[in-house]
Amino acid sequence: MLATGIAQAATVASKLAPTQADTPFTLDDITRIADLTEPALSPDGEVLAYVVTTADVEMDASQSDLWRVDYDGTGRKRLTDTPEASEGTPRWSPDGRVLAFLSDAPCPAMKKKAKAEDDEDLATTTQVWTMKAGGGRAKCATAFHAGVDDYAWSPDGTRLAVIARDPERAR
Repeated sequence: MLATGIAQAATVASKLAPTQADTPFTLDDITRIADLTEPALSPDGEVLAYVVTTADVEMDASQSDLWRVDYDGTGRKRLTDTPEASEGTPRWSPDGRVLAFLSDAPCPAMKKKAKAEDDEDLATTTQVWTMKAGGGRAKCATAFHAGVDDYAWSPDGTRLAVIARDPERAR
């Protein structure tokens, strides 16, 4: 049954798609490719969080946002929309109610530190952020001077363990 459905979809797609002679693949096409990575399945197996990375040719940079989709392919939703920052490394809390991720978006606590230390780069160090599983406003959960490299939830979901750089060695 599945093989038949895939074969039918491929047949329809091949009839709708332009032939290679009609539209050759160009460098401009590369900039429109979205890279989907870092799939994270919720503890109940019903939702997949993932990262979508796109290229910004004018800025000569890439940018990543978080998305989620129900396991059956419905309910696709963009969780973050941060043109000036990138998110990645999504991880569900053990109870599946919270999604944590890394982001280099300006963290309010780090903005205060940056202002106090007259170091604007501090405001955009990578930190752990959290949001409700269904989306909504994200909250910065850490404020490490040199940023966070990786993290993990505690088994009971009440704490985060982080790998953070030592600011003295980061210089």
